[in-house]
Amino acid sequence: MPDRIEAGTYLLAGAITGGDITAEGCVPDHIMALLDKLDEAGLVIETSASSARVMSNGRIKSSDVATNPYPGFATDFQAQYMALMALGDSSCEIIENVFENRFMHVQELVRMGASIRVSGKKARIQGVKKLSGAHVQRRIYGRARRWCLRVWPPRELPRYTACTISIADTTR
Repeated sequence: MPDRIEAGTYLLAGAITGGDITAEGCVPDHIMALLDKLDEAGLVIETSASSARVMSNGRIKSSDVATNPYPGFATDFQAQYMALMALGDSSCEIIENVFENRFMHVQELVRMGASIRVSGKKARIQGVKKLSGAHVQRRIYGRARRWCLRVWPPRELPRYTACTISIADTTR
């Protein structure tokens, strides 16, 4: 079975960079909660039985989300989704319902120019027009260790155009 967290993480990375990315070999039904939120955020979504494509479509529309067990919005997407919402057109709220103390990445996003306030299990994000590179610390927990964002010396982050990735079947 393809790893839904890996597929969703790549799709979010494409969205954050303003790109066009296709995850082949995934099961879109397994990441439907994420795809619905990306659609709500103004990204263009295309799916087939075994692939999902996310295309940027201008400025991100801020959109609230709450994490929940499967089939809800996966807590493993929360940090990446917060990075995306940091680029939103207004403010939104992320509620972490699965794990306590899951907002350890906020400090690093703030170093990059994000405007985020945390209170308990809620984070309030005020979108900014751009994030900048910064020296950040990598915090590893759970499956989030798979998500790596290379941060260049302080400057505007680059935009990417198109990319296709293949998700491996992890049941072999």
